Amino acid sequence: MAITKTATTVTVTGTFVVIVNGPEALVRRRKRQVAAFLRWAAAREQVGRSPRWSQRQDIREAAEAAVFFDEQWWGLVVFTCFGRIEGARFVASRFRRPRPDAARVLASLELPPGSLGHDRARAGHRGAKLALVSACLRAPEFEEILLRGHGFGHRYERLRAMRASYWGRRGCFDLTLRAGALAIGGQRYGPDRAYIDTAPARGFLEVTGVPLTASTAEWCEAFLLWWSDHWDEVAALAGTPWDGGPPYEPGDFENALCAYQEDLRRRDLDRR
Repeated sequence: MAITKTATTVTVTGTFVVIVNGPEALVRRRKRQVAAFLRWAAAREQVGRSPRWSQRQDIREAAEAAVFFDEQWWGLVVFTCFGRIEGARFVASRFRRPRPDAARVLASLELPPGSLGHDRARAGHRGAKLALVSACLRAPEFEEILLRGHGFGHRYERLRAMRASYWGRRGCFDLTLRAGALAIGGQRYGPDRAYIDTAPARGFLEVTGVPLTASTAEWCEAFLLWWSDHWDEVAALAGTPWDGGPPYEPGDFENALCAYQEDLRRRDLDRR
């Protein structure tokens, strides 16, 4: 992927977005929004709430949950079904390893309140149970990918290609991220790009004004790669000093933009 200097016009529900003259022009045009994001990120860094992917709280929770299970990779899979250590702990005695009768066991199991976290909360208890049933039925594939895959991108794409029930983009991304952070398979790895299609498209739109579409996806990813490589230049163009530590890696944008759009949503709700 590369940032080009040629103009691109994208039509989205009647709104025209024009990307002209490369990334510097976009930063100048969106100076206020870029500066707002940088100030938000720096403030998070300074109070110990870094949005960098390596600092995600769920990685530590997943590591704690994994000890409840016979194998660490399986513990991470179960944790990802619930997105919270409470849910993984609750089912651990019955699912220390994959079991073919998962559907029958879970049918009579009432999950306690607070069992779900992260994006799994949206699918509810039924969705979490179905994700675990699917994981049990396809456990050999999960094991093969997590233990013997190659890097982040290869593992993530293979998990997506499985099309396991109730394992969408977000679930596959989170599982791969946790496995990489904890060196499942003998190596530590992380996202090599922002994977904007997993969730942070709204945050990216808020900052850049560019919607994620089939036409813009490659440009959006390339823009964030460029931003990571030109961090101080972007801060200077936006007119705001950066005192939040090292530049973000491309993969950090995935978590940072997700957190940013969530904070913006909360502020909007507070104003109502």
